[in-house]
Amino acid sequence: ELLMTAERLGRQRDLAGARQAASLAYKLAPDSFRTTEMMAQLSPVDQALPLYRKVVEISPQNANALNNLAYMLAIKNQPKEALPFAARAADIGQGRNGPALDTYGWILYLLGQYPEACQSLERAAPLAPSSADVVYHLGMCRIKTGRVAEGKAQLERALTLKPDAVTAAAI
Repeated sequence: ELLMTAERLGRQRDLAGARQAASLAYKLAPDSFRTTEMMAQLSPVDQALPLYRKVVEISPQNANALNNLAYMLAIKNQPKEALPFAARAADIGQGRNGPALDTYGWILYLLGQYPEACQSLERAAPLAPSSADVVYHLGMCRIKTGRVAEGKAQLERALTLKPDAVTAAAI
């Protein structure tokens, strides 16, 4: 019941209420991957990282938790540590999980493995065509592989998709 309340409050953009309900659920069931994952989703990155690690320990095939853990490690400038988590998430998705393919591709990009990164990002793009992040990542990758005009076009397109402030500033 508390998890449903947290999810409902989150959809209503009442993050404080959602965190409170998730925190109560977590106190009641700290070994549940669902309560731990909900806490991680509602927490700042530094607090979410250990929670996502715990979810992955409890539920090692949870592609969402693997993907979120990988992305958070990547944004904390730990792409080498993130890569195996991203690869597992992408593998579990069997090529149909756009966010996982994007995260895997972006981590490869951060590691300087541009051709491999572009392959993953090109598979992610049709699965998440309205994601500014995916389009931005693909644009950056295309630029790094010498496809500058295509990359710039992707970056311009990403701006039309209403990216968050961080992505907009990066573009």
